Amino acid sequence: MRHDIIQAHQQVGYLLEHLRQSDGAAREVFAGALAAAARVAHDAHRRVTHPVLAQDEEGRALVGHETALFEEMLW
Repeated sequence: MRHDIIQAHQQVGYLLEHLRQSDGAAREVFAGALAAAARVAHDAHRRVTHPVLAQDEEGRALVGHETALFEEMLW
């Protein structure tokens, strides 16, 4: 999993550098790719630092204080 985090952060750095060097339509493409890569990096990091402790009724993962709130609703 740590390899996924490192790889995702490297992708963000690569795209950020290309974003800095581009203009016009290419800049918009790199900005969109950078946003997507940043989300992937954030999600990979979160999976390692905040494992899923519970899920809500729609199957979405709840972590940290959300888990405590969810457990309170059950009781």
